[in-house]
Amino acid sequence: MKAVGEAQFSPDGLEIAFGGGDGEKLGLFKVSSKGGTPKIIYESSSRYHLPIWSIDGDWIYFTLDETGKNEIYKIESDGTGKPIQVARKGGFLSKITPDGKTFYYTKSKHDGGIWRMPMFGGPEEFMQNLSDAGFKQKYSEDVDEFGSQWTMTDEGIYFLARNSGGNFLIKFYNFSTEQISQAVGDYKIPENIYFRSELITNGTDFFFCLRGDRTSSIMLAELP
Repeated sequence: MKAVGEAQFSPDGLEIAFGGGDGEKLGLFKVSSKGGTPKIIYESSSRYHLPIWSIDGDWIYFTLDETGKNEIYKIESDGTGKPIQVARKGGFLSKITPDGKTFYYTKSKHDGGIWRMPMFGGPEEFMQNLSDAGFKQKYSEDVDEFGSQWTMTDEGIYFLARNSGGNFLIKFYNFSTEQISQAVGDYKIPENIYFRSELITNGTDFFFCLRGDRTSSIMLAELP
């Protein structure tokens, strides 16, 4: 492969879906987790793919910007059929709840919040409470963020927020109660360092990347 973008394992761990290019074709690919020749699932001219698998592994959800606007589509994971548009009012980075019933997503890699909609159709809903709690998809004009400062577990969504004093916090949105609480304390980030890359959790610890002018550091935060 000449270029590889974001990748995700299938639910059974046997395959990996990723966006990229092999020098001749650009699009959505998958490959055995043991290695081998990648198979193209959908050829496109889009820069963004950001794939995620459905809970049953039958579908791959991905992002396209071929029309000049980011939208989320799904395609059968065996490569048959044509892409089916899921988000119709803009869609970028997406995540599926562990029960497979709800679809959460952002609308672009720039300013914005998080939306949700039923997996099998229905109206979209803006998660105003997450934005009110300090979630932002872009923290400064010179940072080209992918809106990846949020991650999903069985219980809810952990997300990066910024308080009125300019400090960063990690907060938690509970699926059951729909309440938001602070999970990890304030972080005072130097002016020349900013958050970049994905917020990752195993339910106990958080990992995220801080990048300065010439250096990068992997940071660890523990839940209380």
